[in-house]
Amino acid sequence: MRFSLIALTLLVLAGCANVFINKDTQEITYNEYLNNLSKDALEDFKATAKFNFYEEDKVISGKINWSSKNNQDIILIFNPFNGIEAKIELDLILKNQNIKLATDQAKNKKLNSFLEKNQNLFLMRKFIANPPLRFSSETKTLIKYENWDIIFEEINPDQTVKTIKFKQRNIELVLEFVSWK
Repeated sequence: MRFSLIALTLLVLAGCANVFINKDTQEITYNEYLNNLSKDALEDFKATAKFNFYEEDKVISGKINWSSKNNQDIILIFNPFNGIEAKIELDLILKNQNIKLATDQAKNKKLNSFLEKNQNLFLMRKFIANPPLRFSSETKTLIKYENWDIIFEEINPDQTVKTIKFKQRNIELVLEFVSWK
């Protein structure tokens, strides 16, 4: 009886330990990423994601609604109380953006600075709309591109992004998509 109880305890502890093991990270080059893209990149879509923007010891969180149609993207960024913080329009052909920020933006200077850099949003879109096909559900995929580390943490069964991180020096943006249409 005592042996059975000890064996059961060890099995439970071993099972719990496996839950907390980090997934391995597979690093691929940008060229490998390009060679493993789906032929059908997302073009017209609507997606909603929760986000956390980390800058040193500060965290900004909220929600993003991202819609894309006919090479025009509209990104709405909301604070945790569902108030709109920014509306961003991207022209995918001309590669330009138009940002309208909410009036009280002093507290989100770092996030605004990140959003206002033209290449950042186009970089995000590029990787969000084109996850690598060779992604395994057992591993994270890391791609180093320019000065960024792009980490695909989770991909949905339909090959849309579930969780992605964009890291650069002392900033990190984590997007966790909750719906795709």
